[in-house]
Amino acid sequence: MSTSSILETEAAGDRSFPERQAALRAAVSLALEVAEVCSRAARAARPVLEHGRVAARPDGEAGVELLRAAQQGLPRLAQANVAVLRDTSLISAVQSRLDDLWGGQSVPPTVGVSIVEELCAS
Repeated sequence: MSTSSILETEAAGDRSFPERQAALRAAVSLALEVAEVCSRAARAARPVLEHGRVAARPDGEAGVELLRAAQQGLPRLAQANVAVLRDTSLISAVQSRLDDLWGGQSVPPTVGVSIVEELCAS
C-alpha cells in the first residue's frame, strides 16, 4: 500500500487501519523500553553520584537529569499513543509498565522536583 493510501485512510478517521495500529504498537513499545532502560541507568548512577569524585559530580548530575527526562517524557508518548490502540491486552500491559515506571501514579512522580535532589535525599 502506498504512503498516500495510508494517509488517505488515516485522514478518513480509520483508527483501526492495520498498518497504523502496527506502527502505534511499535512506537509504544519502543518508548517504554527506552524509558525502562533510562530508569535503570539513573538508579545505577546513584552510588556514583554519592561516592564518586566531587569534580565529576556535575557531569553525573546532568546525565541523570537527561535520563530521568527520558524516563518521564517517553511514557507520556506511549500513554498518548495507547489511547488509539484497539488491542485491549496491549493497553493493559502498557498501563502495567507505566505503573512500574511511575510508581503506581498516573503521572511521573518527579515532575517539578530536581532529580538530583530526589536521588540524594535518601
